[in-house]
This record gives sequence, structure tokens and C-alpha cells, in this order.
Amino acid sequence: MVLNCDGKLEIDIFVNTTDKNTLLHFELFNPVSTKRSLPKSQFLQVKRIVSNKDRQSERLEEMQQKFLQRGYPMSLLQQQQNRHQSKYKNKMKRIPFISKFTSLSKDVAKIINRHWSLLKEGIPTVEAFQALPLMSYKNKRTLGSMLVRSDLGGKQIRQGVLRHIVYHPRKGNPIKIRGYYTCTSTFVVYIVKCPCGYLYVGQTTRMIRDRIREHKSAIRLKKTDQAVACHFVEKGHGVQQLRFQVIDNVPKLRRGGDRKKELLKKEAWWIHCLETMEPHGLNREYDLHSIFR
Repeated sequence: MVLNCDGKLEIDIFVNTTDKNTLLHFELFNPVSTKRSLPKSQFLQVKRIVSNKDRQSERLEEMQQKFLQRGYPMSLLQQQQNRHQSKYKNKMKRIPFISKFTSLSKDVAKIINRHWSLLKEGIPTVEAFQALPLMSYKNKRTLGSMLVRSDLGGKQIRQGVLRHIVYHPRKGNPIKIRGYYTCTSTFVVYIVKCPCGYLYVGQTTRMIRDRIREHKSAIRLKKTDQAVACHFVEKGHGVQQLRFQVIDNVPKLRRGGDRKKELLKKEAWWIHCLETMEPHGLNREYDLHSIFR
């Protein structure tokens, strides 16, 4: 941010009071080189941004305290903070060796460095082979990256529950759910949960996020002709208390057929399985005629 100090403009770092210390923890499984270079880059950033020397010292001290809270040793922080950048960087080109970081990355780097002389001596005319390669790492696939997509397109629904089981609302026994679903899943059967513990079983051929938005809109507009909205309005529940979970779906039928009818059958089965008809649940009625005709 820009400050006006006695008619002189100075630049300082803006820190929101609600910001949390999200620096990489020193004990996490990450390359040692990354954990060593992070304080160096952050200290350098402070020096580049803060123009006032006195205020710069304060910001460096604050940054140091943040690293200490995340488990970084004081010796490393002092070493990186006092380290002067070379005026002229080494201009020799180094070939980056990019791989996903694993427990074997250190051994792979040792093997490559040990045999790099074969390239250096075998092809002396290539300048890039005269220096050891630059080991660079990219994020590998994690459980979170496999279960969560970074971009679902459009606004995401936050009240979704990602589980592989659903509990019977009255008996409490777990029921296993098959499949993996996101906010963009279609032809799904879902449940809406209220704070009272009641469930509503529904189905949609569209993306589940669009159907949940309709439920929320009905609650805000107090449309008591709809089962979910009527219950939330009568009990004084807020939209933010709505929770939903996808429990089943109908994939594309290989041999053709009425996919919508199969979806209605699954909805009826889940209504019966979870006993969500009034007064034990929020479902009022469902049409069996359209299923079996």
C-alpha cells in the first residue's frame, strides 16, 4: 500500500487483520531446497516492497516471527536474511530437470549428478552440459487433487458433503455409496439435510449445483408449496444450514433405454430405503405411475 508521510509517498506491505499464517510448515514433506529458499524469497520481497528503511526492519522482524511460528530454525532465518544477493548472477545456462517430488527424488538427483560427466565429456560443445542440471519439482497428485477439482466452472456450491456412506436418519446404520460426484454431476439422486435431522430425497437430470440453487432460492422466497422450502421456513432454518449429498446416479445406458425413468426408479428406491416420506422425512409424495407405465 502507498502511504503519505509528510508529503512523501512511501510503500509498505498491507496485511489484513483477518489473514492467517499460511506459510509452508517446515515439518511438511517438501523438498529441502524449497524450505530453505522460501525465507530467502520472502525476505527479499519485503526489501523490495517496503521503501522506508526503519519500517523495512519492522516488516523483516514480523516475517521472521511468522517463519518461527511455522517451525523454521532461527539459524536458517538469520542466514537467509543476512545473505547478500550477488550483483551479477551466473549467466551459464543450466538444463532444468523437472519431475514430481517423491521420497525417491533425492536418490534420482544423486544418480543424475553422478553420471552427468558422461554428457559433459561426451559432448563438450554443448554449453548447457558443462554445469549440473537444475533440479526442479512440481506438485504430484495428492488425495485432495484427485477428489477435488480446482475449477468446476461457475459458482460452486459450498454446502455439499463428500462421503462414501450415508446414515439412515432413523436407524443410524451406514449405507455405502458407490461412485464419485462433483457439483457438475448430472442424472443424480441426492439428499437434502436439515438441522433437525430430516432428509429429503430428490433427483435431477441437470447439474446438481443448479438444482441446489433452486432449493436455496425457494427458501429465500419462502415458497411453502415446495417441501424443502416449507420445512426450512416453518422451522426458521437459514439457507446456510442446508446440506446436500449425492447418493446415486444413472450413467449413460449402453443399450439405450429411458434414462429418466431409471432415475425415477432409483429416487423411489432411496425414498423407501431411507424412509423419508412424511412424517419421518421431508418427501411428500412421488409418482409411481410414471415409473411403471
